[in-house]
Amino acid sequence: MKIKKLINFGAHFVLGQFQSIFGLEITSTPTNRLALNQWLSKTKPLPNDANEILITAFRNQTWIEWGVYAACVFNTLGYKSTILYRSSEVKRYYSTKLSFLNFWKGVSLIPNITLIDVESADLDEKTRKEFLKKEDGYFAAAIAYDFHVEKDDILNGSKPEYFEAIETLRNKTAETTAVIARLLKDKTYHRFILYSGLISDSRGALDIAIALKQELVCIEGWSWRPGHIIYNYNAPALEYNVQGWMKILGEWNEQKEKEINSYIKFLDGEKVHEPGWLDNFYLVQRSKISAEFSPELKSFISGDAPIAILAPNVIGDSSLLNRETIFRSMRLWINEVIEYFKNNPDKKLIIRAHPAEVWVDGPKLVIRVGEYAKEISMNIPNVFVLDGKDKTNTFSLLPFSRVGLVWISSVGFDMVIRGIPVISAANAKYSGLGIVEEPINKEEYFNLLEKLMATQYRPHQQQIQKGKEFQYMVFKGFSFQAQGINYRANTCAIGKMPNQEEHDKFYRIVLGEETVHLTV
Repeated sequence: MKIKKLINFGAHFVLGQFQSIFGLEITSTPTNRLALNQWLSKTKPLPNDANEILITAFRNQTWIEWGVYAACVFNTLGYKSTILYRSSEVKRYYSTKLSFLNFWKGVSLIPNITLIDVESADLDEKTRKEFLKKEDGYFAAAIAYDFHVEKDDILNGSKPEYFEAIETLRNKTAETTAVIARLLKDKTYHRFILYSGLISDSRGALDIAIALKQELVCIEGWSWRPGHIIYNYNAPALEYNVQGWMKILGEWNEQKEKEINSYIKFLDGEKVHEPGWLDNFYLVQRSKISAEFSPELKSFISGDAPIAILAPNVIGDSSLLNRETIFRSMRLWINEVIEYFKNNPDKKLIIRAHPAEVWVDGPKLVIRVGEYAKEISMNIPNVFVLDGKDKTNTFSLLPFSRVGLVWISSVGFDMVIRGIPVISAANAKYSGLGIVEEPINKEEYFNLLEKLMATQYRPHQQQIQKGKEFQYMVFKGFSFQAQGINYRANTCAIGKMPNQEEHDKFYRIVLGEETVHLTV
């Protein structure tokens, strides 16, 4: 199989090189440099007074290559670009000495491009000093993401590597923001395109741009749908404007109801006959809702004791950053909930670790919530843990449940849609919509849990409907297929993307040429 792949790669490489050398239409792009050659073939010189876009190309190959791709796309739309990069990252990722194979060597060939290495550029000293004075808490969430732990681990832990990482990020952020400040004091760009706005030094970049009144757009890959991107104006991409998007997506109708019903069937492991948007959708659940339970689970759910389902998130996911409210961390929340059930043996708790813990298995998963929950609930007979490897479909547990307990998981609104009341323990993206119960302190949280466990309360129709609208927005409505399917250069081709219409719409939106987003 490996030999066949190598032969196939070699054939495509030779074809792409031949097309590139002889000025033919480039249709074969197995390498990032051949992909860049295809993009360059679509660019053109622009007038000096063309509107200019500032783009960050930092952190990893995904965002470096996307930044370059975006600059080429913007060129075809009549905009010149300035790309901010780090020479140390470029050397790490693009080290080949052969210029015709080196991706970065070709970036300077983009017409009207300006390349600025933040590691050697002029700085605004006042801004640099300002960010060097930032408290540790300013950087804690980004460091937690890098180490795949929770922010509480960083702020209240004692590992020397955490403190070292904070100092490194403090200096890096000071450098980046000082370069951006120097640029923005000389000119205002038509748009500033920034990845994330949460991780690494992107928070500082966002803050200094807003302080200097530079309009910016934060973008982020949307892993639920391969090749999709989400965006947000003047705020982190993952802090998407829920009210604005739900308003712009309009009134509920039969088509949306049909699509959401198809999605629910998809989650249940049923065959969906409607082709299209679910074809490449990531399926978290690994078994059908009708699959038989294990004997141990069957035994646990038997009897009359009321059952709660606790569904945590995956620790290390950037969507968890800065979402804490009444509990300092997700693990402390789990701890306190387990303690509650330990003290209430007439009630039962099933902890269903996120199935995606298997999806991100490896170095990116430092803390497995299922293993953690098993360890702290050992010898507590009314607590049952399904770890991330367990294939039980989460939704198959709902008929036996009185209430769902979530941190910020999408399972929260999924449960409500299926008729189970949910209590959120943190600031979920669907907070404030009336979908779930949102206690404001621990006392209220556990009083509410006590109440819901003692009744057969079910969400009202308004909650269910709002849950469907949010579900539609997140999984169908607000992401755009505007990046390569593998989030790398070799699956991006100008004018030849899988959904070219949606792709083009996205780039017109971030440029401000097309309005989709409302500020609410």
